[in-house]
Amino acid sequence: MFTGLAQGTGMIDDIVRHAECMKLSISFPPSLIHHLAVGASVAVNGCCLTVTKISECCVQFDVIRETLLRTNLNQLAVRQLVNLERSTRVGDEIGGHVLSGHIMTTVPIMNRLNYENFTILTLYLPENIEKYLFYKGYIAIDGMSLTVSNCFTDTFEVHIIPETQSKTIACQYDKNQMVNIEIDTHTQRIVDTVIAILKKNKKLGFD
Repeated sequence: MFTGLAQGTGMIDDIVRHAECMKLSISFPPSLIHHLAVGASVAVNGCCLTVTKISECCVQFDVIRETLLRTNLNQLAVRQLVNLERSTRVGDEIGGHVLSGHIMTTVPIMNRLNYENFTILTLYLPENIEKYLFYKGYIAIDGMSLTVSNCFTDTFEVHIIPETQSKTIACQYDKNQMVNIEIDTHTQRIVDTVIAILKKNKKLGFD
């Protein structure tokens, strides 16, 4: 489980591509590698990956084909930065919202507007997540817990404050860049349950 509060960024040291998987090596900041062990879960750009090897500050992951097809990890390059978050432990403060690290889709950034105290990102809104997005609702973009500030017909907006930009890869975002999207499990279950009840009532003839 993750909270969507990225704890820092890591740099891609090496990428080895195979037919069905990719070996990903990331240089971690010292604060995030402390007590990290093989088998632990780490969110890389919001995607839950399992640590397979640790060598000093370099951490290695195996990324399977299914993950590569559904996320932006297949577009990573050496020396590129990624968001990092260690899995949440019992007793940790939940400052963002509950995330599984299972990416639902990727979407492009349609526009970026920079202001003195914040940045507005406009992103494409695909049909498969449209029902889960609403004004002031939660969304995770590359593992960052953000609040939806506006919803339109086929786009939505989020505001990013300087604190978030200073600790994540958000400061590097540009138009047409693909980002990972996850809606928290609670929102998905509530929306799906309400839709199922409404469909059942309609079938039974209730208004």
